[in-house]
Amino acid sequence: MRKRQCPKTLGASADAAGTDQGRGVEATVPLRDPSGPAGTSMAHAGFFAAPLPARADFGVPGLPKDAQTGIDAILALSGAWR
Repeated sequence: MRKRQCPKTLGASADAAGTDQGRGVEATVPLRDPSGPAGTSMAHAGFFAAPLPARADFGVPGLPKDAQTGIDAILALSGAWR
């Protein structure tokens, strides 16, 4: 998944669940090149609201569809904790 696609996909998943991506609680970001342009701040690049969620970034040898990065996030549902 390209860096610009991650927020779109996360937003669509959040909408389908009846919440929004600003309600992030935790984010895990696999990166093909942790030192590359996606960088470790990619998970927080303007699409999570404060307080920012816990985050784990790690390098991987490859991702599906030759993606450079991905995101796995836990979001609070509307009306739930946060």
